[in-house]
Amino acid sequence: MEVLETDLDALKCRMSATKMGYIDDPYIQYFLPKRSIHKPPIINRGTYVRTWSIDHVLKNFLTKIEGKKQIISLGAGTDTRAFRFLAKLPKETIKFIELDLYPNCVRKVQSIAKQEALLAMLGDYKLDATKGMLLSDSLDILPLDIRCIPEAGLPDTADESLPTIVLSECCLCYLEPNEANSICQWFREHFSCIGILVYEPIQGMDSFGKMMKSNLASRGIYLKTLESYDTIEDQKTRFKNNGFQRITALDFVALEKEWIPDIEKQRIAKIEMLDELEEWYLLAKHYCLVFATSLSLYDQLNL
Repeated sequence: MEVLETDLDALKCRMSATKMGYIDDPYIQYFLPKRSIHKPPIINRGTYVRTWSIDHVLKNFLTKIEGKKQIISLGAGTDTRAFRFLAKLPKETIKFIELDLYPNCVRKVQSIAKQEALLAMLGDYKLDATKGMLLSDSLDILPLDIRCIPEAGLPDTADESLPTIVLSECCLCYLEPNEANSICQWFREHFSCIGILVYEPIQGMDSFGKMMKSNLASRGIYLKTLESYDTIEDQKTRFKNNGFQRITALDFVALEKEWIPDIEKQRIAKIEMLDELEEWYLLAKHYCLVFATSLSLYDQLNL
């Protein structure tokens, strides 16, 4: 249950960043209504970089790849990304499949069931809030312990023939390393045109990393893969060993510097003043984004 609550933590961070104008998320109100939440500027900035970078990769995928494509989100929780993309891009070319533990799926499907604005985006759908299940042409939400994927496979609604990105936004890091690797290997073996996009902590062995782990452990939350994949190089080796041919991995300091356009940096700098940039750099050094792909997907993305 402790890990399930991390979704609520992330939701509150996104709400704060949205209210302050870092990110544009008109759908978050349906999952955390009537809340006045303000996080410190350093947290808002981290939420912005996390959201912008994942959106950047997925937008490239959804706009550059021709025909229908698929995003499978592991541990999706209350993420609103599917609705944000479905509002802007042709629905018939996108399939989102969100997999999470039963309590999170129930909570999300119950929220969607109450909102006509969200249901209207789905077209024809089947919804069972008591089972935490939503099926539609563009978005499926299904309760599943992702540790079962290597043995049982995916739900029938997933299409292994479609170009696919698997999104793990701080999800695989809660599994044992062998469990996480088995999942990555399964996807690589069953999908020919595949990418996996991973956001998770790194650098757990220095003083800041040890404090981060200790704080989470006090809540019963353990980053089980962190010791095995502690650095950017560890992450690259991890996905190479799991069969991916093209791997990009950056910490958030490098990502902000190299990916985010100057005009965006200027906009963000005007929202809130960061009292101590060194504190931001310290935090940002402890999170990374990894995008690992098959050759076929890499060639189509023309990166």
